Amino acid sequence: MTDTVSLDVWGNLTVVKGPTKICARCSEEKPLEEFTICNTTPRQIHRKRFCKPCYNEMQKERMIIKKTAPPKTTECELCGKKTKMYMDHCHTKLVFRGWICNECNTGLGKFHDDVELLEKAISYLEKRK
Repeated sequence: MTDTVSLDVWGNLTVVKGPTKICARCSEEKPLEEFTICNTTPRQIHRKRFCKPCYNEMQKERMIIKKTAPPKTTECELCGKKTKMYMDHCHTKLVFRGWICNECNTGLGKFHDDVELLEKAISYLEKRK
């Protein structure tokens, strides 16, 4: 186990004991214990991408958005598949966008909800039909 030493923008030195991870939301490097375990396999423990305080804040934001959302649909607003629906929302503006299936939700997430990147992906696919 090694210690991680970092310097913040004000020149303050921070020493973190043991293995660390960088939060995908606040970008702070924190000890692994600050990240909730989300899945385990016989060989590895997997932890969430967000530290516990950020994850808790995100859960609160989702609950607020869900309260303003219309009733769940039975059909994905993106692909039309009839399956379990998930709330799609803008992570920066904190607004509801629609009810979509897990596959479409994951797909949008992989492209970071970036319209330009999605257009590039469409162009890429069209060129290789």
